[in-house]
Amino acid sequence: MRRWVITGGLACGKSSVTELLRHYVPEAAMFSCDAAVHELLDKPEVGAQIGKTFGAGVLAANGIAVNRDALRAVVFESEEKRLALESILHPLVLGNLERSALAAAGTGRNLFVAEVPLYYEIGESVPADLVITVACSRELQKRRMKERRRLDDATCEQMLATQWPVEVKIDKADVVLWNDGERNALEDQVLLLANQQNRE
Repeated sequence: MRRWVITGGLACGKSSVTELLRHYVPEAAMFSCDAAVHELLDKPEVGAQIGKTFGAGVLAANGIAVNRDALRAVVFESEEKRLALESILHPLVLGNLERSALAAAGTGRNLFVAEVPLYYEIGESVPADLVITVACSRELQKRRMKERRRLDDATCEQMLATQWPVEVKIDKADVVLWNDGERNALEDQVLLLANQQNRE
């Protein structure tokens, strides 16, 4: 089974590429680290650990689920707090990823695609035969973050500063998908990639 990793910058279109590959290569197994994080934040045991680490102010009114907006505001105050959150979530997410990969291999799938936003930041520790970086200009990243997440400029800059620059990820990638234009331009690039997989 071949393993592909999709990575890139914030708001560059990683999830869009993952969904397009799901459409064009339906036999592939897919895993999203972002989706795994969202599921974990709804688990009472994870919420309890996060609440213990960051205080009850990051929990929802029920005192169990995590208030994502409150948590984001806290963890982006300092690198120490962000790393503390990552120390809770990353082992759980990566464990889920590897279990998904093993399950996919056990069913005879020939391709496992994992969307790993922080692939380079975590030391390229996720096995990959092909690393695909989805990229766009920084200006477009910020515009999308403001439009889709309703973030202000300062928060956008804080969040972007926690990840490697897109230019560095481009230099290290096996394949780069440039997502600065229309949706159909991205679709064409993903279709080309999918056709390559289907020929192998």
